[in-house]
Amino acid sequence: NPAIQEPILRKYFGIPEEEILFIYQGYMTRGRGIDILLEVFCNMAPDKHIVFMGFGNLVPRVQEYERRYQNIHFHPGVKPLEVVRYVSSADVGISLIERICLSYYHTLPNKVLESLNAGVPIIVSNFPDMAAVVDQHGCGWKVDVDKLAVANLVARLTKTEIESKRSAALAWAKEH
Repeated sequence: NPAIQEPILRKYFGIPEEEILFIYQGYMTRGRGIDILLEVFCNMAPDKHIVFMGFGNLVPRVQEYERRYQNIHFHPGVKPLEVVRYVSSADVGISLIERICLSYYHTLPNKVLESLNAGVPIIVSNFPDMAAVVDQHGCGWKVDVDKLAVANLVARLTKTEIESKRSAALAWAKEH
């Protein structure tokens, strides 16, 4: 049930309830916005956390940032049936796909749907298919795949705004 949020990741990393927890989950490789997210969060207020959960060739880079910044965290990938449970413990999901090919521009990643199934609103690349889900259902935010645009969005998000989008994500989960 997506309405039930277990604080799995908050407990694991010791993140207080009043601080905002973002999650990137999935394969960590080129084209997935990892470097942009690392640069954004290493300059973000310390009450905005990101968990990178998954595997891939950029894991050592994420772990290097984790050692240097208290708001950047790494969690190994979990079994597919556990993904939604872990994602539901975050406030906001992030699926930042870079336009390195036409297929990426027109993608609707499973990660977007997993986040919404967990009742967690999502930040997506401002590309046609991802933006359409967010626009039609009001269940997140679209952003240009650009460090400054992402930083501005993350910096201005409040718990109140996130909760209103969470209601829309929960509604999406019930419909689908």
